[in-house]
Amino acid sequence: MEKNYYLDGMRGEDCAIQVKRALLLIFQVEKAEVSLDPPKVFLTMSKPIKVNELQNQVSKVGNYTIKELE
Repeated sequence: MEKNYYLDGMRGEDCAIQVKRALLLIFQVEKAEVSLDPPKVFLTMSKPIKVNELQNQVSKVGNYTIKELE
């Protein structure tokens, strides 16, 4: 399963690396691609993950807000 998310709060490449590493710690995340412009996350997952679980994970590494893109 693949899904795009909006991610607010990133300030530079270091932030993107931290977010990617944090998301890859979630068992169901197989691949994570993080971009600064636009500030998005593209995830490949083995099964759906609730946004609040993703939010909890990215909050561990900074003041980030993740939202589903429609």
